[in-house]
Amino acid sequence: MSIQGHFLDGVTSARAPARLEVVRGSDNNLVRLTIARDNNTDEVRDLKFNELHIETRLGNTPREIVVQEKCLFISDDHSGIDTLTQAIHPRPNTHGLMHRFESNLLIVFAALVFCGLFSWFGVVYGVPKAAKYLAFHMPDFVQEKSGGSIFILDKTLFKPSELSDEEKSRVLALTEPYTLQFKYLQPKLNFRLGMGANAFALPSGDIVFTDDFVRLAESDDELLAVYLHELGHLSHKHMTRRTLQAAMLSIVVLLITGDIEQFDLIVGLPALLADLSYSRDFEHEADSFAFNAMQENNIPLENFSNIMQRLEDFYSVEEEQAEKDDEETDSDQSWLHYLSTHPGTQERIQRANALIDTNK
Repeated sequence: MSIQGHFLDGVTSARAPARLEVVRGSDNNLVRLTIARDNNTDEVRDLKFNELHIETRLGNTPREIVVQEKCLFISDDHSGIDTLTQAIHPRPNTHGLMHRFESNLLIVFAALVFCGLFSWFGVVYGVPKAAKYLAFHMPDFVQEKSGGSIFILDKTLFKPSELSDEEKSRVLALTEPYTLQFKYLQPKLNFRLGMGANAFALPSGDIVFTDDFVRLAESDDELLAVYLHELGHLSHKHMTRRTLQAAMLSIVVLLITGDIEQFDLIVGLPALLADLSYSRDFEHEADSFAFNAMQENNIPLENFSNIMQRLEDFYSVEEEQAEKDDEETDSDQSWLHYLSTHPGTQERIQRANALIDTNK
């Protein structure tokens, strides 16, 4: 029996043609390794069985035999290596467990189904629950550093607010009773120019109202509705949870692909959609917090519906303008509208209206 392959000496990456064969004779526990050298001569080594370590077979990938703990003999002659393995360690079945699993189509199919279901369950249920647990159990100073800082945003996205000092003082006075009511959240209202009509909360307790948003609101109660909504984000630690979820999803994708540098749209889109589905849940939680607070403070829920509709109309006009400016952005705009971080505005308005009807 002769097994053809290649030899690596463990010092350089150079390969040399080689063959392994069992030496027959009075001493039947020897294997002869013949290595072809560049000078047309052969190097011959006689090895004992215990100087070889044969790696387990995995499908049809080349097999490795470790020689004297530092060299390698590599061959795709699986039948020959199986025969050699049987000679060294006689036993009924010489195939490795992984090879037997891989060779059974039923086991392969069952494993694929199990992995798919396990991955789906982990992404849809496991990641959010783990992120929620961590968000509510991590130290406050870690949470404040985990979800972004208003100082960083000031350097990258925002400009100083152009609202008058009187207008800013008026809005701060308007929100102060609710800042005190929910002081355990340590909210701090800030005004900035940029990002259109927008409002959001950071883990540090900073709540940002943009100038366009303040101008868009037509009543104080509409401003309060959104302020209470942002307090809901702080109460549920949504920004911290979303940051943790994004990190966990990145780790999951890395474990599946094995190379984080090779991400593309096909790989990244499922993780993006999953992350945005969490945002939908976050918006519903923050809305519910705002609805309860508005009812407790006798703020009509119609104000929430009104400001949501105004925001929807604001961005619809922005989208129409973008389409006029660049006809090639039609498909991109529809995707951006779908992949919004504040999704389902009409659904949220309907939830508020349903609650209004219930309370009549």
